[in-house]
Amino acid sequence: MFRARLAVGARVLLAAPGDEIHGRTVPDDHIGLGTMCSLTLAGMLMRHGVPSHPLFGGLLRVEGFKPAHFLEMARYDGTSLSPNELFIRAGFTSVARAATTGSGVVTASFREVPMTALDRLREVQRACDEAVFPGIMHVGRPGQPVLNVPVHEGRVGVVMATGLNPIACLWERDHRIDVRAMVGPMPFDRLIPFSTFRHHALQLAR
Repeated sequence: MFRARLAVGARVLLAAPGDEIHGRTVPDDHIGLGTMCSLTLAGMLMRHGVPSHPLFGGLLRVEGFKPAHFLEMARYDGTSLSPNELFIRAGFTSVARAATTGSGVVTASFREVPMTALDRLREVQRACDEAVFPGIMHVGRPGQPVLNVPVHEGRVGVVMATGLNPIACLWERDHRIDVRAMVGPMPFDRLIPFSTFRHHALQLAR
């Protein structure tokens, strides 16, 4: 899933039973899994002088490991819940299939940035690609629709993966997983490479 570049970044948080994650305690006989969200990318953009405005979360059709078009959308300002969490719980995603075959439905976030910041946006995108830090899936052109979504004049549409895609991949296999969209800071040294997650999780299970 991470190798298919359908997540944000390449690190995750692993929490043991009894550990606390932003006010929630991991139950006995469970482990906690935290992922980076698209706000991480928004923060990176802001630090480089690229303000972004979140518009909606949605279901994104992927073909050939590339974004094709949005299937469903829910505006962030129209709900107090996480739109992408609702899509996952409703069983609308096929992230695992998208990661293995290149075709499927994943969750994504849609943002707009000022067209004057387009060059800086592309610089950040290139830097992320070089650092193997996925998340920015598609950058549009000024005032032009992006994957069948209209964009305001003077703005550029940006499609980002969400941190819930790894969780959706697990939910598709086992609905006993508790999916919660929780946003908050976390020390970087608490995150581990996704490639070592299985090893560390098995150690906790012993």
